[in-house]
Amino acid sequence: MTWERFIGAVLTLDRHDRLRVDADGMPHPEEAGFYRSTGLSRAPLAHYRRPLSDGRGIHVHVYTAHYELHWDRWDPKVSLVRHLVSDVAHAVRRKLQGASRAALSAEQVAPDAIVP
Repeated sequence: MTWERFIGAVLTLDRHDRLRVDADGMPHPEEAGFYRSTGLSRAPLAHYRRPLSDGRGIHVHVYTAHYELHWDRWDPKVSLVRHLVSDVAHAVRRKLQGASRAALSAEQVAPDAIVP
């Protein structure tokens, strides 16, 4: 398996939608030109990134037995400011919207659980 195959696949998804890849049989991201980085999520063991020729970037989250990758509109090495304004802000909005949806679901259930 090659990273190029999965980069092509993840680029067909919406920005920040993740693609899960088994680590078994995959070269380490550094062997495929990715650089060590950081990210909003603290769950991964590590983060790696690789800029593309058009300024976008591939962001890899490393876990024990798999990788998760998504694409960013701007790789931080191409433009840190654009990455912060475009991608970090987009990711934070997505997380907040997810939390809002969860809160709304909880509110729909909560009235039944209230004991007078």
